[in-house]
Amino acid sequence: MHFVIADRQHSTRSALKLFLGQYPGLEFTGESGDIEGTIKLSAQPGVGLVLVEWEILGPNQKESIAKIKVPRNPAVLVLGCCLQRSLPLEAGADFYISKTDKPDRLASVIHQIQSQARQ
Repeated sequence: MHFVIADRQHSTRSALKLFLGQYPGLEFTGESGDIEGTIKLSAQPGVGLVLVEWEILGPNQKESIAKIKVPRNPAVLVLGCCLQRSLPLEAGADFYISKTDKPDRLASVIHQIQSQARQ
């Protein structure tokens, strides 16, 4: 499964790329620092996972997530800080992880996404 990382900070994108690169079956497709680039990358063949920072989604998060999901319907994992966990899910995200969560939480969600993709 290919994955895309979208975050305003290059250092966060680099850290996530390194972390996810350790998982067998995950291949990096690209990274973006804005919503337009994220939407384009998410449409690439084989993309099954998009990790996107909440702030990149802009003022209409629900519409942005819908655009990411078309045409390939990848799993959308929203990364944020200090959000109510229900907000990203109500906007259409499949998963939410706080940037303050421990790496084990991200690892657990990635495992869950990979398991669902195999079904």
